[in-house]
Amino acid sequence: MIFSANVPLSLDQGEQQDAAEAFFHTLSSQKGDWLDGLLLSSMHRVPVSMQGGMARFLGPLGEVFMGKLAEDTVRDWYDGQKK
Repeated sequence: MIFSANVPLSLDQGEQQDAAEAFFHTLSSQKGDWLDGLLLSSMHRVPVSMQGGMARFLGPLGEVFMGKLAEDTVRDWYDGQKK
């Protein structure tokens, strides 16, 4: 979807969790060491100095997965509980 400020955001943690699961599942299904060295070094891709007009992408409706269902999925893949 192309960004439009007129489209209201809705909270769907399950969709975000499904996307994280699909990402890790797809990479792990490839032969080799695709996941070795994968580092999610920043949970917030928008620097604080630029957050003024980025409210749509922050907070409970934003893309950050900390404190949401997707965080458990990411943690499970990093901890090796899923393969």
